Amino acid sequence: PRLGDTVGGRFRIEAEGGVGASGLVFRARDLGDGGEVALKVTYLARAARPERAFREARALASVRHSAVVRYIAHGYTDAGAPFLAMQWIESETLAQRLARGGLTPTESLRLALRVSSGLAALHDLGIVHRDLKPSNILLAGGVEGACIVDLGVSRDLNSPTGHTGHGEYVGTPRYMSPEQIRDPQCVRGASDVFALGCILHE
Repeated sequence: PRLGDTVGGRFRIEAEGGVGASGLVFRARDLGDGGEVALKVTYLARAARPERAFREARALASVRHSAVVRYIAHGYTDAGAPFLAMQWIESETLAQRLARGGLTPTESLRLALRVSSGLAALHDLGIVHRDLKPSNILLAGGVEGACIVDLGVSRDLNSPTGHTGHGEYVGTPRYMSPEQIRDPQCVRGASDVFALGCILHE
């Protein structure tokens, strides 16, 4: 899609938001309520396996917590590419914040409490993020408003099968638990807690 296009008959693209490994992110306008949304559009080359793209949509649709980015809608573009509309958060990432300097002990504790509460909400539903890292945490109004984003490689423990092949690594090595490196299919919530520990150490 291009600037000015309307996706799903509802979201009008207003600006480019970023480029990822699996697709593009745009800032769009919800024509239903006028609000801003983050619109993630999967590359057409990956559209043959929509279950991967919609895994994130299912995960976000099932959780309601202020520390996890809010789901709005998902579907297909006119060209057949899966899209996901989420809450637009105007803020820097924790990675950008750390590049400017470390957090104070008090800020680190507040960040830990905030992100832990979001992870607990996901884990209670059987969802493991599998790629928690500073660039996947947005600081909306500071550490007290930290919000977890990008559940594109999350795993639903209630699903009988996963989409990760044997020998296929999922996550970012710097923040991956030993068990996640050994077998991404067998991760549990503890792997996300390990990643949070790595983030706090950093």
